[in-house]
Amino acid sequence: MDYKEFCAKYHVRLNDQQATAVQRVNGATLLLAVPGSGKTTVIVARTGYLLHVVGIDPRNILTITFTKAAAREMKERFIKKFGEVNGFVPHFSTINSFCLSVIKTCAREKHITIPELVPNNEPIIRDIARTMMRDYPSDSTIKSLAQSIGKVKNELMENDQIKQIEEEGIDFYQFYHKYKAHLTDNGLMDFDDQLLMANELLDTYPDILARAKKQYRYISLDEAQDTSLVQHRIVQKLVGKDGNIFMVGDEDQSIYGSRGAYPEALLSFESDYNNASIIYMETNFRSDQKIVLAANQFIKRNKERHDKNMHPNSTEEGKINFVPLQDMKSQPHMVFDAIRKALATKDHTLAILYRNNYSAIPIINLLQKAGLGVRTRDAAGIFLTNFVVSDILTFFRFAKDQTNLQLFRQLYYKLGLYLKSSVVQSIEETMARQPCRSAMIPLTHYGRISAQSRQILRYMDELPKMSPLDGIDSILWNIGYMDNWLQRKIDEGASESSLMLKVNILKLVAMEYKTVDEFLTAIDRIRDYQGDPDSNVTLSTIHSSKGLEFDQVVLVDVFNGVLPTISNTKEEKDEEEEARLFYVGATRAKHQLDIVVPNAMFGQALEVSEFLKGFGSST
Repeated sequence: MDYKEFCAKYHVRLNDQQATAVQRVNGATLLLAVPGSGKTTVIVARTGYLLHVVGIDPRNILTITFTKAAAREMKERFIKKFGEVNGFVPHFSTINSFCLSVIKTCAREKHITIPELVPNNEPIIRDIARTMMRDYPSDSTIKSLAQSIGKVKNELMENDQIKQIEEEGIDFYQFYHKYKAHLTDNGLMDFDDQLLMANELLDTYPDILARAKKQYRYISLDEAQDTSLVQHRIVQKLVGKDGNIFMVGDEDQSIYGSRGAYPEALLSFESDYNNASIIYMETNFRSDQKIVLAANQFIKRNKERHDKNMHPNSTEEGKINFVPLQDMKSQPHMVFDAIRKALATKDHTLAILYRNNYSAIPIINLLQKAGLGVRTRDAAGIFLTNFVVSDILTFFRFAKDQTNLQLFRQLYYKLGLYLKSSVVQSIEETMARQPCRSAMIPLTHYGRISAQSRQILRYMDELPKMSPLDGIDSILWNIGYMDNWLQRKIDEGASESSLMLKVNILKLVAMEYKTVDEFLTAIDRIRDYQGDPDSNVTLSTIHSSKGLEFDQVVLVDVFNGVLPTISNTKEEKDEEEEARLFYVGATRAKHQLDIVVPNAMFGQALEVSEFLKGFGSST
């Protein structure tokens, strides 16, 4: 059977670039696939070609992809189109699954001990962080620490590099080594330890490596731009300098640097493998002309990339709309109207994409009020546990019930009331012996803080009667949360712009309600929002939208400080990843891309995103 017969028998239809990739069998090949170019189709078709035309034993083929879902989908597509060969199907796997097989083989044959896998390491992280932090660590803090742990392991960092990682409110270097010691002492490992362990075992036992190389003589690596350094090292061991590797990726779509993604492997491919060749797939079958051409021109701003030229297959012009808003206050309603319109059509897919999860909160609030469900992930959980958001909500709750000593204990030191534990205990005893309407009242008898506590008490009494929007400002400036706590956090290294952005997101919700009770009830409903997994409308971060496509995409919060994040300490590679993030978001759109550009946030001017200069028709 030749290629033409193969295509006729299995109904394979490919363009010239795709056909070239499918017929590349031996040696090292890097396939650079632009968004919407059909990379999964090519990987599946090439695997079928290896079996039915070249005659490769399916047991000699290994396809490694990023997630279990992707591996499962690829395998299902292969079986549906090409079936089995002599009762066997090529192996489609995640890198972790392959590493686990190496570890189990070594345990069986080399009698090594396998640490117990911890499916969720966050409880361990929280327990250690609690001993090192003054405040109880929030969910957002725990997730950030978990992400940094993964980055350390995936990038094979040395101690000098680990010392450069900054995490708010904790010495990460000390924390990491305590975490590592805890796992070792208790015979545990996390998912990233599987990678490290397999990488080490393949060096320690060359016979195990030789056997794996003999079995998997044809290896495909999908999503190579998201593969980490340690993962690439494992693949390089399996392939060797002269083996058969078919690597598929696009450094322009590498957006997981925070997880340790190593797009540099695509740029060093020709030096990593002997007689390597590069194939380009540059036709975008997803998006209309304007979107493709604007995105292609935009990404050329990056320097660390192969010079690809994406062009559209579509003959439709498509739309790019720039939506300027006088103030961000109108953004949730503008987006809500677009969602309501899309829900009415049913067959029109719409995605609201954003850089940070908290951008969804004001939109979810309006959806919750209207009883409308859309597809969304847990956007509220992380946001509501962030310390500045949690503190403000606690102030409101304490103002409503000032006899609640548990809330008082969470707040008093954030008001500049530097009380000894004996004083706090005395207040609790006083309240138990002679209840009064506020835990602040006993403080009016302690000389040096009496004037301050009386002032705070007055503002606390006023807070439940204020509008929620005015109440947030009163907490910040009248009650003294900004001067006595947030400023301290900023001085310790917290980003002022990031903190105030979260405050303003909370304000966008608060402005929809007249009373504090209504506002707090709304917050609870936002936390419990389930959405509708079958909806034609999706709320998602850009990161989570990767690999998906929609008729219409609305990119929100496109201004300097969010997209892109601006920092004096950013390295050039981080700035390039910010551009790639915007590029990935824009190329999710098939027919219409709307870019929302707020000019101010509660009256404060915002800088127009540098990404919009020259993008499409924008100037």
